[in-house]
Parts: sequence; C-alpha cells; structure tokens
Amino acid sequence: MCVEYYYQLADGDPAWALINAIQFGDWKAFTVLLSVQKNVNATDREGDWTPLMCAVHEESIEMVKALVKAGADVNYRGVFDPDEFALSLAAYSGNKNIFYYLEALTSPELRKIARDILKENKLW
Repeated sequence: MCVEYYYQLADGDPAWALINAIQFGDWKAFTVLLSVQKNVNATDREGDWTPLMCAVHEESIEMVKALVKAGADVNYRGVFDPDEFALSLAAYSGNKNIFYYLEALTSPELRKIARDILKENKLW
C-alpha cells in the first residue's frame, strides 16, 4: 500500500497514519511516515497507545528499534491503564527479543512491573 492510503485512512492525521502502517506491517510506508512524523510519541485516537506500543503489540522488532532510534519514549504509560507500556506489552506477548531489547532501555520501576507480570502470569 502507498503512504497516501494511510493518510486517507487516518483522515490526514500523521500519527494515526503511522500507527496504521505499523498495524498493517507495512515497512515501506512505516519508514516514510516515520521520517516525516514530528512527534514520534503521539498517541492513537483514544489517546492511549504510542506507535512504539503498537509496534510491540504487533511484535515487529524492526519497527520497535526504528522507533526507539527516532526517540520513542520507552517509559510512556497508557492513560487508561498505567500498567500498559512497551515492556509490559512485550511481556504479555511473550516476545523475548523485544522484551530483552526494551528491558535495558526501560526505567527500573517499569522493569520491575514487567518482571512481575512475567512471574504472576507464568508467561516464560
């Protein structure tokens, strides 16, 4: 799909267009949209998840790394559920590559919460 499609899908909202490209796993559109995104930490339409959180949920390590390199806040916590953040989503998904990559970048407080999620839910 082309970048214009994501802008149309998002009614011209660049942050939402980027999130849609992530959800569709469209690397080409993702890289273009990321390069023009002014706020890599802009949230989805509900005001809760960032593009990084969406990339973790979609289990795309390449997109996660690109977003971190672009300045994504690994410590951003969801507005509706403060226990939702990139590392906790990686824990719930069971994606060890993303978890270990983000763990080193995440605050000690959030690392503890994510480790507790792993223990409590016996995910690994």
